[in-house]
Amino acid sequence: MWISKIKKRKIQMLLIGLIVMISSFMLSSAIGIITSVNEPMNKLIEETKAPVLFMTVDKNETVDKDLLDVKKAFQKDSRVSQVNIIDKIVMASGKIKAGDKYMGTALSYFLNYKTGDFGSPKFIKGGGNLEQGECFINSIISETYKLSMGDYITVENPKGDIKLKIKGIYSDPYSVSIGMNINRYYVNDGQLKDIAGVEQKMVTVYGNPQASVKEIIKNYKNNSNKQLSASIIDLDTAKMSAEISQQIIGAFVAVFALIILLVSAVVIRASIFDSIIKEYKTIGVYKALGYSASIIVNIYLKAYSTVIIASAAVGSFLSIFMMKYILNTTFKVYGVDVKVSYIMPAVFTIALVVVLMLISIYGVIRKTKRISPVEALSLGMPANNKKGVSLRFIENNFSPISQSFRKILNYKKFSVILFLILFICSYVVAFSITNYNNFSVLSEKSSFWFGLDDSKYRITITDKDKEKDIYTWMKNSEYIKNLVKGNLTYTSAEVPKEEIDEDGSMVLSVYEQYDKDIREAVVEGRNPKYDNEIAVSKKLLEKTHKAIGDYIDIYIKGQKKNLLITGSYQSMMRMGMNARILGKTVESADKTYESTNISFNLKSDSDYQSFKKQAVDKFGKAIDVYESKDYFKDILQGVMGPQRDAQIPFMVMLIAIGAINVFSIITLMNLSNKRDYCIYKTIGYSSMDLMIANGIYVLILGILAAIICIPVFSIAFPITMNLIFSMFGIYNYPANVEIHRLLISLLLSMGIYFISTILSSMLSLIHI
Repeated sequence: MWISKIKKRKIQMLLIGLIVMISSFMLSSAIGIITSVNEPMNKLIEETKAPVLFMTVDKNETVDKDLLDVKKAFQKDSRVSQVNIIDKIVMASGKIKAGDKYMGTALSYFLNYKTGDFGSPKFIKGGGNLEQGECFINSIISETYKLSMGDYITVENPKGDIKLKIKGIYSDPYSVSIGMNINRYYVNDGQLKDIAGVEQKMVTVYGNPQASVKEIIKNYKNNSNKQLSASIIDLDTAKMSAEISQQIIGAFVAVFALIILLVSAVVIRASIFDSIIKEYKTIGVYKALGYSASIIVNIYLKAYSTVIIASAAVGSFLSIFMMKYILNTTFKVYGVDVKVSYIMPAVFTIALVVVLMLISIYGVIRKTKRISPVEALSLGMPANNKKGVSLRFIENNFSPISQSFRKILNYKKFSVILFLILFICSYVVAFSITNYNNFSVLSEKSSFWFGLDDSKYRITITDKDKEKDIYTWMKNSEYIKNLVKGNLTYTSAEVPKEEIDEDGSMVLSVYEQYDKDIREAVVEGRNPKYDNEIAVSKKLLEKTHKAIGDYIDIYIKGQKKNLLITGSYQSMMRMGMNARILGKTVESADKTYESTNISFNLKSDSDYQSFKKQAVDKFGKAIDVYESKDYFKDILQGVMGPQRDAQIPFMVMLIAIGAINVFSIITLMNLSNKRDYCIYKTIGYSSMDLMIANGIYVLILGILAAIICIPVFSIAFPITMNLIFSMFGIYNYPANVEIHRLLISLLLSMGIYFISTILSSMLSLIHI
């Protein structure tokens, strides 16, 4: 008998099935993405025996003794299993090209390949011994720049370019995210001598499988008597960099999918309630024939639960293909055979959706127990036996607009449900469109994400011997409006263990001067004016528990500086471990310091190509001229791109669910109002009039939802985004809501809901 219920209510069952299926599809996909991102990284760490951290130090006269002390300090920790010191490393000063394209602004380390020095990197392709003119590159470079075996990279050197043929492509936890901004290239010993740059040494630290990286670093600080100026990169940072985009996307989709699922449950509940009302007499007949209340409940429960379970299973099953596509694309660079559990998210989703839906509908179905056979047979129960509140201007007016307002008043429950659906869908549209637009703009705005200056152009100096000549020439150039020199990523600095509980490695943004013609934005206070001052990122303020006006100790090239904090700013450079300082402050501690960057503006932007050609012709490969938006562009595209690109399909799926819910509600209302529609047609109203009334009804609620959504969204959106990005050091996310784009998007989505309303009306009114 329960099967006959499904056949009898085909349209209703189809709509319920579609709502449950799409909701399950989205929710299962989101859960699958969130729960699966850890497994490939853990597998890669295991297979490559990767160090829990590595530390790079510039070579100097005491470096050998210093690194022995570092090794002993790490070895005192029982969680540390091994410490290696790699002697021959060069941080290249020249740019690197893939074909004709420069490969971003990442730090490029060249070293010899020796198994065990840096774990055992996994070769996806190639490998073996390296000859002169050959190299190994990591998988993220290969994927980003479409490089393969046999292709060449070019390292620009002052004494002539070096072409290296790719003989192997490897993967390890530190090389699967472009957001790490660090690339390791392996060459043979003879080739290493030809690479121009800063000679360094590296310490690799290995820990037990469950070792806490944070605790290892903290323990090292406590066991070390010497404050060594070093750059430390750890596995936790590498994992976050690789996984964060997928986790944020998954979280967004999961939250909105769950919200729309809850609202859909209310719609389904109302739909089932209407069905039971229509079958009031039928249920009375069943009871009169001897069917018990529990049997009748089971008939309805089996019918609806079958559809819900089947739809949830289909949606969750289809999500496996989406998860496989996303995860296989994401984890391609890992090069590991990972058996991600696609079943667990599907099973969890099915269980959650089924329980949620059954709880919702059981409360309606069990009302059949109260139906009396005698009452049902003698009286029946009309679908809509309560009069709504009336308004004077519609009392005697039966135009489509008046009928629309009458629907709102007479069908308050349906109207509230429909309003909630339209409000949520409007919010999703606003969220997706605004995020897409913001990410599109901000993915090319390094000054915002990394706390850099507002100049339109930059120069990177790759030959430090030419620094003074380049700066003097630029100051005298007829094209230049204003300029400032410095070093945007000075790494020989550290916060001492007395100031911070974790690794104190940091990056300094060094400028000759601040806040003159070229500005560097602050959140509070001001930038440094004197050599005993410093401005620190807001994230660093939090970590050190400092405030503006306090003093903070900073080690620069091993020399301690006690500096006054004059201001704070936002930056995600080195996960917020960033500060601004004057060039003369660095020079007093680091006698080898040279400016590597010049930020500048032109008198006329139309002169950019002419200026660039003149600069390159004069200084050749000692100089790199580019627009500021291209600085760290690869990193920003790698981190922001996936999140931006996920917005549109995500929005489309939510709108589809909204349209199906609108279809369901209008169908439900039309069937409930069938008697009234027959009367309308009898006195001369056409089906078109009734359809237009339904369309206006949905548009009124949609416009109301949009009007309320826009101010709510404008308040909630920046709070949400600031909360998310504060973990990276960004606290003032620009909620740039472009009203015209937003209105166009909302109008288009309302158009879809209007079409859904008309289709529903055509199908449900055709036989009236």
